[in-house]
Amino acid sequence: MKRSWWPVALAALVLSGCAARDTPSTTATTTAGPVNAYSATEVWDASAGWKAPPAAPVAVPKEKWRTTFPQGGKTEISEHLIISLDAGAVRRLHSETGAQVWQVPAPQGARLSIHKGLAVLKGATELVVLNGNNAEELLRVPIAGVESVDADEKLLLINLGTQTAAVDRATRKEIWRVPGAISVLGGRLIGTRTEDGGAWWVQVDPATGAENWRVPYNSGSEATVLSWGFAVTALEKVNVYSLDTGAKTWESKVAMRGKFKILPFDENTLLVHDTSAAYLLDRGKRSPKLVGTGVTVVGVFRVDKSARVLTTRGREVYLCDATHTDSDCPNATVPSAAAVTEAGGARYLRSGQNLFAMRLPDLGAQWGLTLPHTRGEVLAIPKGFLLREGNEVVAYQG
Repeated sequence: MKRSWWPVALAALVLSGCAARDTPSTTATTTAGPVNAYSATEVWDASAGWKAPPAAPVAVPKEKWRTTFPQGGKTEISEHLIISLDAGAVRRLHSETGAQVWQVPAPQGARLSIHKGLAVLKGATELVVLNGNNAEELLRVPIAGVESVDADEKLLLINLGTQTAAVDRATRKEIWRVPGAISVLGGRLIGTRTEDGGAWWVQVDPATGAENWRVPYNSGSEATVLSWGFAVTALEKVNVYSLDTGAKTWESKVAMRGKFKILPFDENTLLVHDTSAAYLLDRGKRSPKLVGTGVTVVGVFRVDKSARVLTTRGREVYLCDATHTDSDCPNATVPSAAAVTEAGGARYLRSGQNLFAMRLPDLGAQWGLTLPHTRGEVLAIPKGFLLREGNEVVAYQG
């Protein structure tokens, strides 16, 4: 497959120098064949399954707004949610305008996180969970024993260390409590439990918490939910169990002796990888297919509904389907850059003060711009990104 070389214009952009802080450059790079619309892109989320990330802008984004939060505060950003905690209050800003959407008092000594659209506030004495969109209070309980919070559309799952409590989001009442650490995996309630002299993966009924099935759990094993079963790593092999009964339906050996990771790929294939190699396992075949050696697996994508695995080897980037290895699939040599985030139709790459959008699936350079400084965190939002450094947030949108 012909290598996609990023245009010389990108190097020119890198060499163009630093823009002034108050007048950041948003000059687009001249690329070979920029597109007018991106391919539809989905990324795999272990909890929710396939999901579309915030769409990248087709044209070079420009600064839309900026704001400065009080020193010592905390700002969390997740997709369209921008939520800050400072001076005893928690507030949400609108991603397109920077205007305040809501503000409510925060618990004393609170720490803020965003998880699945929820604002989770762990205070000195209580846990408060808010709907991130409108600040509706979903839960307020004593903090003692709470380790984490997970959720689906109907339940809040409170991990209490040795137990998990389920709270109905509509009634705000606890409806069951079971042993073990239960969370949402691929849309199912699955977790681990130690009892009866062994350790187990278990699936529970969301209405009652009753155990539907259990399969052996080995320390350090990885698991994911496929359309055709529950896949778990074991010593040098992968086992797949029925999502309905827990019965083993398939297994495959892999040439990996230590800990390795597992990801769904398509309806019949899964991806396994460690720090040295990546393989595709087809449930209709017993022999794993090598994707590449010496590569780092970035993730699994669906581009226009076609499954691809994105890998890197130094400055080389590869995007392979199930029929190719890294030697003959679309690939590109990119600037010495760190990938900062995924966006719909593209990946954002940062090289010092410069940010580029790399298209999927052809790995071409769509646009590039010079940021005000070399520091700060870049996070994707719809049709753009946020640049966060210290207590300042700047929004760029196209």
